[in-house]
Amino acid sequence: MEMNNWTETDIRHIGYTKEHETLKLKFHNRAVYEYYEFPPEELDNFTNTDSQNEFFTRIIRRFYFYSRTVILIKFLLNGSFPHRVINQSSG
Repeated sequence: MEMNNWTETDIRHIGYTKEHETLKLKFHNRAVYEYYEFPPEELDNFTNTDSQNEFFTRIIRRFYFYSRTVILIKFLLNGSFPHRVINQSSG
C-alpha cells in the first residue's frame, strides 16, 4: 500500500489497496485507521472533493467499518523497528 502526503489539516497520509478495498489514513496525531469495503469510486470522490476533512467527517467516519492500527511505541520514539526478533514459539 502506497501512502501519499496530504495537505489537509488532520489527515497526514492516505493509502489505498484496491484488491481489498481498504483505505488507510494516517493523521497528524500519528493515529492510523483502516476503513474497509471502501470502493474505488468513493476514493475518487474523497480525493477530488474540496475538503477531505469534511468528506471524512460526513461520509467515511459515519458509514465505513474501521480499525485502528497499533504502532509500536519504540517505533514512534526513534523511528525504527527493533532489529532483534523474539521467537515466541514453544517447539
